[in-house]
Amino acid sequence: MDELDIAILRGLFGDINHYPARSQIRESLSSLSRKLRVSEPSLRKRVNAFFNSGFLQGWSVYVNPHVIHQYVAQVRLD
Repeated sequence: MDELDIAILRGLFGDINHYPARSQIRESLSSLSRKLRVSEPSLRKRVNAFFNSGFLQGWSVYVNPHVIHQYVAQVRLD
């Protein structure tokens, strides 16, 4: 894993100090590629490599509990 891979992961998942980590996890890869100054095909290739290697196994969607006036604490270990 190199610096670009780390930048891609940070771009995909954003600030993990908030629940959920990011409401738009599948932000346009083209906008992320522009932000990181790398071509979109190169970015897609690296993201696909994360999935093919098993490093990433899928995307998750979570309801923002604050929108429905609820509060949640969660600990998740794999």
